[in-house]
Amino acid sequence: MATEMLLTMAMLMAAGAGSSQRLHIHQDIPYRGTDDVRQTLDVYAPDGARDAPLLVFIHGGGLLFGDKALVAHVGQRLAAAGIVTVAPNHRFSPAVTHPGHIEDAAAAVAWALQHGQDFGADPRRLILAGHSSGGYLVGLLATDGRWLDAAGVKRAAIRGAAPISGFFHVPRLAPERPQSVWGEDDAVWRDASPAHHIDAGVPPMLLLYADGDDDARKAENVDFAAALRAAGAPEPGLIEVRRRDHRTIFTTLNLPGDASMNALLDFIAAHTLVQADD
Repeated sequence: MATEMLLTMAMLMAAGAGSSQRLHIHQDIPYRGTDDVRQTLDVYAPDGARDAPLLVFIHGGGLLFGDKALVAHVGQRLAAAGIVTVAPNHRFSPAVTHPGHIEDAAAAVAWALQHGQDFGADPRRLILAGHSSGGYLVGLLATDGRWLDAAGVKRAAIRGAAPISGFFHVPRLAPERPQSVWGEDDAVWRDASPAHHIDAGVPPMLLLYADGDDDARKAENVDFAAALRAAGAPEPGLIEVRRRDHRTIFTTLNLPGDASMNALLDFIAAHTLVQADD
């Protein structure tokens, strides 16, 4: 059952918001018409929001574990900045294999576009973001339009995508991951890779990774940025965030002056301007 809380978030001052902020938190909303908790989402909305940017943030966990509750600090921080944030769960392997995870992610984005106005968001100002495997899902939605098409959404609805310590080349990871995630077929691995679907129509992207990420994860981001440039996609932002590792680049997003959050807020501001004819 969906629930709602209205809080005066004095804690957001400590999170870098600068002033207290009334915040609506709507929890456990089904987005695929099922009673599966893995197909529910939370919404963080500033009190009185009107025509606000709309951000969908997908948690990490390797497509094997995790929860939308992990995104609470991000949703609260973004609400303090006037941004409506949708934090979905998705199903895990081994209960589902690819494309189950990406189908859920696409359905959550479709729900956000359909219902964002109910929370004060402007659906024309949509940004996607996610950490680790959530960044992978965001990257796949941004590059391979089939998944959003199947959910009734055009890829052009995405104003920008910001994977945080994401990965983009499934064949580099799949051999070391449980077969329940992507299976064993090399062709499926390639087709499940954001890097395999890059074209000039990819929305603007901000790629954040930590100086403490392992070398393979750093290479994922550097190589993906190079491929975006080679394909004629919009010039990607590529930032190695100092004094962070794979975990803390996410867990510190609500801290005052956090470099990743500052970059994300700048990216949102730059890519959610709406023209009269949009």
